Amino acid sequence: VAVGAAGGVACNGAWTGRLLRVLDLPCYSRREHITRVHALHSLMLEYAEYCDHLVHAVLSRRIPPSDKYGGVAGGLKFEDPAGGVFVKYAVDQQVGHQQVGRGGSRGAPPRWLYGRNHEAAMKVAGHELRGVQALLNCRLPQLYFPLVVLADHAGSRLVLQSVLPLQGGKRRTSLVYGSQDAAKHVSDQLRNLNPPLYKALVRATTQLNLRAHVVGTKRTAPEQRKRLRLAADVEVHRG
Repeated sequence: VAVGAAGGVACNGAWTGRLLRVLDLPCYSRREHITRVHALHSLMLEYAEYCDHLVHAVLSRRIPPSDKYGGVAGGLKFEDPAGGVFVKYAVDQQVGHQQVGRGGSRGAPPRWLYGRNHEAAMKVAGHELRGVQALLNCRLPQLYFPLVVLADHAGSRLVLQSVLPLQGGKRRTSLVYGSQDAAKHVSDQLRNLNPPLYKALVRATTQLNLRAHVVGTKRTAPEQRKRLRLAADVEVHRG
């Protein structure tokens, strides 16, 4: 099972595949442990160097933003031309117009998710990395994460994550926990599909002092409201 942030891309990513192969290396003896650590370190350095080129390509506008992916909290979305990395540029985005009197939103000033505060968007990107690190530290069995780089350059912040090799290559059919469309549809199939992993997830969230809560908005149908242990936009997929 693979975990990714909302808005992520699903395809057979070479970077994530390489990470999984390194993590599958035997680690019983001291020599095997050293070999595994060196392989992981080399992969991380190579991925960081590749992401550095992508950061400059995005900021120099050599790669145009993509409108294929939903969500606004993560900022602008970009696709790696090689198809292996998903990029989010942490900037505040307009989410509509303010309601002014009886005239509705026509001619009204724009409404921004963070009040036109790009620093707030950058903080959210930082919390995304902290969330991945917190779950990694829980050492959940059968739960894998993508490679993630948080890049700060010339006053901009970007999150670059390796794409996930999801079951069937489609995000909508592989989702087993969380929401990928701003809580319009919420899944909690994980408890039935993989009870041991779900119990481990419950223990991890208890360790992190996270309480189960009902997920949903005004646009969420009553039958779609679910009690989740994680934030709605933390997605768990079948890999």
